[in-house]
Amino acid sequence: MVYYPLARLARLLRTVGLRRLADPLPLSFYADLSFATIRNDSLDRFGTTLEKRFTRAEIRQLLEGAQLRDVVVSARPALLARSQASSRCFDPEPMIAVTRTA
Repeated sequence: MVYYPLARLARLLRTVGLRRLADPLPLSFYADLSFATIRNDSLDRFGTTLEKRFTRAEIRQLLEGAQLRDVVVSARPALLARSQASSRCFDPEPMIAVTRTA
């Protein structure tokens, strides 16, 4: 597992006061996280057989296209998105279920 050694190296560098060397390291985000978190994230990343990747712009477009507002997309460690439902998302007319009888 590559995540663990790099994360712990970043933690060691931070501990001895070399944060400016630690932060640019790959996977330094995981420096203060548990082994279980690191393991789960690496399995999520490398254990999937089929994966569809999206850019930040594609995620923003997808959420705004669903009429969500206040869309925020972060970049670390992976793309995470947060948004709120707009009042336009909800139809003011009540939904009517129509069933067909024979």
